[in-house]
Amino acid sequence: MRLILILATFLLTACGGGDPTGRVQATGTPPDAQLPAKPSAPTPEPPQAASKAEVEILNSAAMYVEFERQAAELAKPLLPKPRTNDPIVGGNKSQTGVFTPAPGPQSPGAPPTFNRGFGDRNQGLINSVLAGHDAEVQAIAEAAKLLGIPAPTGALDDDHKAYLGVIKGPDNRVSGTSFAAEQTVIHSTMIGEVEAFLNDNPDTRLRRWAEGFLATLKARLKDVQATN
Repeated sequence: MRLILILATFLLTACGGGDPTGRVQATGTPPDAQLPAKPSAPTPEPPQAASKAEVEILNSAAMYVEFERQAAELAKPLLPKPRTNDPIVGGNKSQTGVFTPAPGPQSPGAPPTFNRGFGDRNQGLINSVLAGHDAEVQAIAEAAKLLGIPAPTGALDDDHKAYLGVIKGPDNRVSGTSFAAEQTVIHSTMIGEVEAFLNDNPDTRLRRWAEGFLATLKARLKDVQATN
């Protein structure tokens, strides 16, 4: 009898009708077969570091913006006062009602008296600089954030301090002529820096900011050259 059972088990196994281990496989997959390993998630690439050229152009732009603010504040007293028809003491009023200040000495270090011709030529530039200062600082800060670096402070270097010194003059009397000359220098220099940066760094992440900044610089230089 034992021999018959052994033979029967052997025949069932040979014909695929049984499993000597007692486990029936419905799919034919070996019970100990391992499933394919899931692919691991790709390792994120480290953030791209800011290049030396990107850091330098943002520093230069921040110094330009701060220089322009200080220069505009220096020149602001040279702008003409609002025109009025009211009686004014200490000056003369022409038949058109335009006030002409009475001449008088100006001591060194005193606030500069306004200059009608200078104001008529440069009022738009000065107002544009002062009105746009905060937005330009913010744009530079956003550009720095894009690179993952701190926003530049805009602290003036020796060259920019020297430009301001020329505007002030040796006796601290602001010169409209010097203001216009230094505006030409500072804008021409900054335009050259931005253009060189864009040419040398075609794939920079700062391209959009730099192109907008360049357009502002060229518009201001055009105003300076047209009015002085």
